[in-house]
Amino acid sequence: MEKLIKVFCVMILLFSMNFMFSIKANAATMVMWGKTELKVGQIGKVTILSDINLVKLQSNGSLSTVRSLKKGEEYRVYSYKTNYGGLYGVGGGSFVQKKSNIKYETPSKSKLALLNSKVLTTPEIAKKTESKIVTMHLKTANNEWVATGIVIGDGYILVNTYAIDGVTSGRVITSDNRSFELQGAAFANVSLAIMKTKIPMGISGIPLQPSVKTLVKNERIVTVEMEEGKSGLYVTEGTFDSSFYFEDLLYNSTHDEASITMPGGAVMNARGYLIGLQTKGFRSPVNGARVSIASDEIIKVFQPFRGKKFSEVPATFYSSPF
Repeated sequence: MEKLIKVFCVMILLFSMNFMFSIKANAATMVMWGKTELKVGQIGKVTILSDINLVKLQSNGSLSTVRSLKKGEEYRVYSYKTNYGGLYGVGGGSFVQKKSNIKYETPSKSKLALLNSKVLTTPEIAKKTESKIVTMHLKTANNEWVATGIVIGDGYILVNTYAIDGVTSGRVITSDNRSFELQGAAFANVSLAIMKTKIPMGISGIPLQPSVKTLVKNERIVTVEMEEGKSGLYVTEGTFDSSFYFEDLLYNSTHDEASITMPGGAVMNARGYLIGLQTKGFRSPVNGARVSIASDEIIKVFQPFRGKKFSEVPATFYSSPF
C-alpha cells in the first residue's frame, strides 16, 4: 500500500511539472493584441464602442440576434461579408455589423511578423544575440571601468546612463574582438543612453519588439549579458511577470537568475526580440522582482535616429549628465 502511495505521488508530481511547462510554452507562443491573442488566419479585430448585437446570418438571408456585446469588449475577425452594409465574421458563424459604434482594425506588420516568427530555444537566442552584445571600456581622467552595451543600430550602442556618467573616452569591443573608438553620447536621459562610435561597426541593430500588450505573465524570457572578469556571454532563462511605470518610465519585472554584475544586459523574448535593457540595483516596488527598462522606451528614444546619415548625428561625452 505504501509503495502504491509513493508511485501515485510521483505521478502527480510529474503531471504538475508537465502542466506548468505547458503553461509556459503556451505563454511563449502567444502574441497579444490589445485584450485578445492574435491568431493565424485572423484578418482584424473589432472593439465595441457601445453595446451592439452579435448576429447570425440565416439561410433565408435574414439576421437573428445571438446576444448583446458590451462596450469595451474586443473580438477577433476572420472574414467579411458585404451584406447589410458590412458584416465582420467573428467565428462560429456569428457576425458584428459594420456600424459607428464599433471600431475595426487590422494587425500591424510588426504584429504579423511576430506571429509568424519562430519560437527559439535559449541557445538559438544566445547565438542570434551574441554579435549584438558588446563590451564597453570606459574612462575618465582618474578611473576606468567596463560595461555591457547592446547594438541597436550600426554604430549605436544602448547602455544604462549611470554606466557612462563622467566618461571622457572609451572603446567598444565586439564579440569577434574588433575595437571601435567612441565618439560620445548621441542621446542620454536619466535612465538610458545611446553611445555612438566614430565610424560604423558593420553590425546591424538587435531586433526590437514593444513589450506593452505583447508580453503575457509567465512568458519565457532570456537574459544575455557579459559577466565581469570573464569572457563570453552569461545566459539565463526566466519568466516575465508584469510591466509598471516608475517616475514616468516603463519597466518590465522578471523572475530570473541573471547575475547583473555588469549593467546593460539584453532581456529577450522567446522569438529573439529585445524587450528590455537590464538595470542594476533596482527591483520592482510591487513584488521585488528584477526589472529592465522596457523596449517601448528604447524604441521611442531611438526612433529619431532612423533614416539619419550616420556622419550627421552629433555625439559628445558628458562630464556629469544627471
